Formats: sequence, C-alpha cells, structure tokens
Amino acid sequence: MFSCWESRTTKDIFITENIEKLCERAVFRAPNRFFEQLMTRNCKGNMPDFIENLSILRLTLKYRDKVLEILPKSEDFKEDRVSTYDAIMNGKRCVLKLYLHSEEEILKANASKTVRLRKEIEIVKVLNALAEPCPNLVQLLGSSIEAPMHMIIERGSKGDLLTYLNKHLNKHLNVTEAQTLVQIALDICNAMIVLDSQNIIHRDLCAKNCFVFMQYGKLLVKIGDFHLAAVSYPGPRSPTGTNSATSVTVADIFSRFAVPWMAVETLQFGEFSTASDVWSYGVLLSEIFTFGSQPYVNMPSGLSLTSDEDIREYVTNGKKLELHSRIPESIQVLIQSTMENAELRPTFLKLKDNLLKIDFEDETYADASYFQISHHYGNTSADTSSRASASGCTANGCFGECLSASDVAVPFVVDGSHFVKEFIPATSYDILQLSELKCPSLAIITGKIFHDEKIELTVEVGDKGNLRQSIDLQGCSKEIGHAMRYLLQIGKAVSFLHDKRFIHRNLRANSVFVYSDGTAKLACFARVRKLKRNTEDKYSTKPIHLPMPNDSLRWSSPEVILDGEYSKASDMWAFGVLIWEMFTLLDKDLDESDEEITPYHELSSKEQIISCLQEEKRLDKPDNCPDWLYEMMLQCWEYNAHNRAKAQDIVNCINEQISKY
Repeated sequence: MFSCWESRTTKDIFITENIEKLCERAVFRAPNRFFEQLMTRNCKGNMPDFIENLSILRLTLKYRDKVLEILPKSEDFKEDRVSTYDAIMNGKRCVLKLYLHSEEEILKANASKTVRLRKEIEIVKVLNALAEPCPNLVQLLGSSIEAPMHMIIERGSKGDLLTYLNKHLNKHLNVTEAQTLVQIALDICNAMIVLDSQNIIHRDLCAKNCFVFMQYGKLLVKIGDFHLAAVSYPGPRSPTGTNSATSVTVADIFSRFAVPWMAVETLQFGEFSTASDVWSYGVLLSEIFTFGSQPYVNMPSGLSLTSDEDIREYVTNGKKLELHSRIPESIQVLIQSTMENAELRPTFLKLKDNLLKIDFEDETYADASYFQISHHYGNTSADTSSRASASGCTANGCFGECLSASDVAVPFVVDGSHFVKEFIPATSYDILQLSELKCPSLAIITGKIFHDEKIELTVEVGDKGNLRQSIDLQGCSKEIGHAMRYLLQIGKAVSFLHDKRFIHRNLRANSVFVYSDGTAKLACFARVRKLKRNTEDKYSTKPIHLPMPNDSLRWSSPEVILDGEYSKASDMWAFGVLIWEMFTLLDKDLDESDEEITPYHELSSKEQIISCLQEEKRLDKPDNCPDWLYEMMLQCWEYNAHNRAKAQDIVNCINEQISKY
C-alpha cells in the first residue's frame, strides 16, 4: 500500500516518519492510485486539512454498507475543534459531528480522553441504550471515540424547532390549534424526564437544539444536541445544592452558553442543576408560544434586551422574562412557575402533568405576526435569509404545489374513476382518524401522501359530479323523491360524523357527490375537526374556536360568524342551508343565473348577513320544498345553538315521510 508513495520526496518529516501509524490510527484503506491522489492534493503543509479529509474518507468507507454520503460544509465553522456536516445515511438525513484530531492525538491513543465530543458521545450512547427508548431523543446512527472520533445522529425532516417556528411566521400562519404547540412542549418535556432519571443536565435547552420530525403524518419533536450536557455525579455540593461537577465559572457562561436561557443561579454563580434546566424549559415554552420570538426582545413593556450583559444584570436583579399577553393564560402560569427560586420550581414530571391538563376550549390562538419576532441570537443574517426562503417538498412527484394549496377540493379523473385531491395541514390528526372509519354515506379516502408541510388526500367521488352540478346540469328528473333519498344519505353521513364527535365544517351542495347508482355521499374533508368530550357531561361535546374561511360565510351560523365557534349545531345550520340549495336548484329555470341560487345573494357583506340573522330573517321556502321539511330547516336555523335540530332528527323525519314520494 505504501510502496508507491514512499518513493516520493517530501519535506514533511511528520508524514514520512509516521504515515503508517497515522493510517493505522485512522484505519484507512484505499487503492494505491486513490491514496497517491489524496497525498498529492493534501500534503502541502496543511496538516489539519489533510487529517480532516483523511477522516472523512475513512468514515465513508466504514459506513459503505449504510451508504453514507457526507455533504460539503456550507460554512467553515468549528466549535471545540468539531466540524459539523449534513449527511445522508440509507437515504435519510442525518448530522455528522467530526472531531479534528491534532497530530499528537492521532499518534497517542489516550490524548483524546478529555475531548468534549467524547463526553457527548458517551451521554448519547447511554440514552440510546435505555431498556425503554424515549421517542423524543434523537437516535445514534454511528459513533467512535477512536480516531477519527465522530458521532452520527438522525436529523429531523423539518430541521430544528426554531426554524420550524420561524417558517410559520414567514408564512403568517394563524396557529388556531394551540394544542399542537402543547404537544411540542410535551415531547420536549418527555425527553427531559428521561435525562433527569439518568442524572443528566442538558445545560443548553432551547428551540434550536430540538429537531422536528414527521412520523406517520404526525409532528414529533426530539432533543438532538447534547454538546454541553453533563452528568451530575454524587459529590461535593454548593450551598444552593448544586453538584459542583456541573458548575462553571461565570466567565465561561458568556463564552460557552446561551445567556437568555440561563437560570438566575447560573448567571450569578455558574451553577447548573435539573432546576436550571427547568428554568431553560420555561424560556423555551415562551419561544414555542411566540413562534420563535427571541427571549427578552420586544417585551410587552417596550423593553428590549439584546446583549448578554444586559440580560444577566436584568435577571440577577430579580426581574423575570415578560410574557406576551396573547400567550394563553394557562401557559403563562406554567412559565412563571419555572422561574421561581430553584427549590420551588416544578419537576419535569409535574410540568408534564400540568401540560396534559391544558385545554384551549375558550381560546383562539394569536396570529404569529403579532409577536414581531426578532430572533438573531446565535444566527447570522445569511442563516436567517436561508430560513425565510426555504421552500419546496421532498415528497415524490411534488413540485411545491402543496405549499400554496388551499383546502378546496380539486377534481380529477384516472382511468374513468373520479377523485378529488385535498391538501390538509400535516398536523391535522383528526382527518387521519376519520380515514379509518367506514360509513356507506361518506366518500372513501383512497390515498394519503405525506408531504413535508401537508398531507395530500385522494378521495374517490361520484361520476355525476357534486350535488349542485348533478341537479343543475343533469336534473333530478324534477322528482322530489330523488332529493329525499339524497337528503337521507347526507343526513346519515352527518349523523355518523356527529356520533363519532367529528364536525364537517363545510356542509354545502358542492361537498356532496352523486353516483350513477343513485347514491349521494358526503366528501370534502379538509375542514373536518374532532370535538372533545364535555367533562361535566360525557354525552355532550365542547365547541371549538377557529377562524371562519371567507368562502363559508353564507353557510355559517351566527356564532361562527361572530366568534368562530364551531360545534355540531353549527353543522346543522349549514345542513339547513344545503337543503335550501337543493330545492332552490330544483326550482331553477334555465334562464335563471347561478347568483339567484346563492344563499343571501341579495346581501353583499358579513355585516348585512349577521344583521339579517339577528333580526330573525331566514331564507325563504323554495317552491317545491314540503312544509314539514321547511319546518326542519327553520329548526336548523334557530339563533340559539342549543335549540337546533339534530342530524338524527332529520334522518328520522325523512324516513317517516319518504314513502309519500
């Protein structure tokens, strides 16, 4: 192996005398030609680069069976002589941390004992070897404490949590389901419970050190960086009860740690403990519930602290992080509890218990743009711009259409079969649950594709188009009997959904599809949500609060228009409007415009419509509509939601009357 190279002349005595030992330590194997090229290209007086390149080649060969591809570094930044690379192993994204050995460390086996990366590897190996692995800790894919010392860990498909939260801001998303943010907080809390059980103190708990994964269409957050973590061994303790082995000098705080996340005792005395991790977790909660806003910047009082020195002075003088008023009150209380004196702070188990009890039934979460986010801590302007421009999707066959897609169903035909395609948020677990249920009156969800940001649903629908198209273009033979059979099937679909605690939120003629066999099925599931049970009455459910889509104004009940309050009763209001649509279509003459079969077509604004409803004015009875059915419609349109008809009431009523038609 060395014969070809040894004949060369070189002025690098180190290489000449120690090449065999160097390669033995790096366990490097390569063909002569490849080795010659490497030496010619790298041995020009730059020993660190040569060792780094040699290490990368060694790792590529070591993990050849796992198809490791190490991507070029985007920037030449090394911390504690550790280079971090994005990589791909077995087709999945991962992160490689590679220690840059000195000449002495390569030649002496024990020279790397105190290397910080070695301690991080040992901690991650302990966490990955637990009898019950924690799903909220990153998996270790490969490591070695021998040269080349390295660690390979999995990386989330959506990057770090801070980037994920910033993306929501850049798109000005309304995060209406704050429970998703609670789940993120719970994932991190679960990981910290495991660390506490192993006497491990993280010491750098913040959003940028957590990673976001998509698993079976659900969001999963994992703690993924342990470069400052330390084990708290039994031993001498400070007066505040902190293990001295995890303490640092105050000077080290400014050079090594993220000051805005540090507890008061850390900033005063350099002391770390599980209690200081709890403080950091409280600051992390404020990051999560302000969509990545930098702590101590743009506080409600107008104060904005950007320097580490100012933040240390502020905290050590007994002041606490100010919380935005639009952070849910239950979360504010939780954050405040983490910033008490160390002995009064809750444990992570207690924090988890409190998070599980949080319910946002009366709260609509704030628009991300409210927080005027400024998050520059530890990030360059170039890094910020790369996050802001991040786009695209890794799903096969997707060219970014999912990112701008609305929740409106798009029809298409494949081999004579009719389908609609809908894009829903990747966190819409409710619809995924719905896809597992079977009802003859519901259209079948035939496919799901998990994109980075959204889930693409394929729903098989009727070949006669939606209800409006079917009646308008093909007619219903002008027979009320057809309409009654359709209504019966729609009523059964709505009743089925309500029995399972789902609400449709998009009931209208365009959401019902007609089949050539004479059946009608309810589709368009993008706005479906599942209601929670009422704790005081297990047979009833709690309404939810969501912004009303602009296109649903004319089908919406007063409480939806005014407060965004959705419930089974709001579905029934829309069902009454759907019945009005159907019979208005049956009455339509060929020369009538589509505008005349639009609910409240004579009213042009939300204010006019809500004024009309408050004055107890309702849609007129269509000519062909039976009196008994119009009475049911009026019951659906009761202003008081509690007085409205139930879906099963309409089904029962139609069953009694249908034989007459």
